Amino acid sequence: MAGVMACEETEEQPQWDGSVGGHSYKPQNRKIAQETMMNNYFNSNSVYTKEDFRHRFQMRHRVFERLLHDVQHVNPYF
Repeated sequence: MAGVMACEETEEQPQWDGSVGGHSYKPQNRKIAQETMMNNYFNSNSVYTKEDFRHRFQMRHRVFERLLHDVQHVNPYF
């Protein structure tokens, strides 16, 4: 064991490139999920309160909005 680091790559460690064999693929409609989340949390008639947002996402709603604004200012993709 001396001289061998635990994080060194060996032939026994598999290198994954893509899906794991035997796992099933479950398609997710991310567009609908994103629209639902936006309506539930960010709409003027939102389903959840700002306290619900903080509990779910572990940050204040205004902190998230400030982060989002800053990211959008730097990268228009978002």
